[in-house]
Amino acid sequence: MRLDLHFSATLLLALVSFAPTACLSQTASTSGGSSESQTCLTAAKSHLGPGALVLRCGKLNSRGKLEVLAAVKLTRVAAPKYCTPVSRFAILSLQNATRTIEVDGAKQIKNPEGYIATDYIDDSPDLPRYCLKATAQRSDGTSGFTIFLNYFGARGEIEGSSTEISWNGKAGRYQEFTDVEGFRPEVKNPPHIRTRGKK
Repeated sequence: MRLDLHFSATLLLALVSFAPTACLSQTASTSGGSSESQTCLTAAKSHLGPGALVLRCGKLNSRGKLEVLAAVKLTRVAAPKYCTPVSRFAILSLQNATRTIEVDGAKQIKNPEGYIATDYIDDSPDLPRYCLKATAQRSDGTSGFTIFLNYFGARGEIEGSSTEISWNGKAGRYQEFTDVEGFRPEVKNPPHIRTRGKK
């Protein structure tokens, strides 16, 4: 699996620029009323299980639908203050009794059109451990609900480079974004490989 290999000063600039917003990723956003908050919490637990947390709840993008960013938090990882350590996350849109999975972040990250930020599917047995930060801006400074992801290494260190997933209003879905290429299309059928646990 690939978390975007374009990483230099961009993420560092993003972490500094977005520091006030990053703090909000630790708790649920309550931009709506208590009814919306309860709807978000119910949807989060239904999709991710009873241990799910709500990191954002409200109209997260220009589409104007109620959405929730939910996650299962890692409890034994000492994460930097700017992010939340998670083993799984999802963005769900909620309308009446309908719940739509906009992004599902488990071992691979997917939207309804395919895989996001992936060149291949890693069939190793390791479970993912993400450092997740949610902001209202992309790395190029444009407005748009965005999450930044890094992997945690085996010792809890930040490993590799950052991936950015943001709302693309023209496409009507969340996609990978880079400040060089802009929005990147999904991968429909990535190859399977095994990078760890080989005999």
